[in-house]
Order: sequence, then structure tokens, then C-alpha cells
Amino acid sequence: NNSATEENGVPTVNMDLKSEQRVLPNAPLAGYDMDFSTSGMRAFDLVMRNMDRSWWGVSGYNTLEKIGHALHMSEAWTNAAEQYKTISKTVDPDSEVCACLNDVESNGIMDHLNLIAFKIRYPRITSGNKNI
Repeated sequence: NNSATEENGVPTVNMDLKSEQRVLPNAPLAGYDMDFSTSGMRAFDLVMRNMDRSWWGVSGYNTLEKIGHALHMSEAWTNAAEQYKTISKTVDPDSEVCACLNDVESNGIMDHLNLIAFKIRYPRITSGNKNI
């Protein structure tokens, strides 16, 4: 989203695996190259620019797997944005539905993001596959 700010209120898994903070309270501005016209190519470019950084992305993934993950997430964010646009036309922002969705500490969203972050950082522990 070109209008997103650094204080966007969208919690997300921290792609910086060196950081102790597994989940960020705001999705960082990714630094996409806006010369690309599609979100898929922007995601591909982001992975390629970070492919030599072992501390970035999903632990244990090779470059092709990181590209696949980035494309999957790009599609998920695009679909979420479309759903948000649809819902925002019909649901009052002051409604109980919006209050529940925005209460990420109580509705399970932060717990789930922390679980995903743990799985990304420690796939051997969470998958049971000792070959990872």
C-alpha cells in the first residue's frame, strides 16, 4: 500500500532473524522497488536483494523457497487488502466487530504471529525434522 506509514498498526513477523523482537507492532515499509508494476515482482526483487543475508527471511530456506514464500505472502496481502476494502464499505469502524479485530492482544492474533515467528526461526524444533 503506497499510503501506508511506519505507524500502520499491522503486526507482523519480523524478517530480521537477528532481532530479539519476533513480532513487530507495525509492518515495516519493505523498501520495494516501485519500478516494478506488480507486487509479485516487487516481492521477488526484495528476496533477491536480501538473498545473501542469512539472518533475513525464513530460517533454513534456500533462495527459491524464500521466493516462493514471498510470492505466497504477496498474494495473501493482496487478498487481505481486497477483503478489507469490501468489509470497510459495510462495517462501521466503531462497531464491536472492528474493536474485536483490532484487539490483537486478546483475539489470538499476536499469539499466532508469535507461533509463526518461532516456527520461522526454529524450524528444526517445531517441525520435528532433524534434517532441517
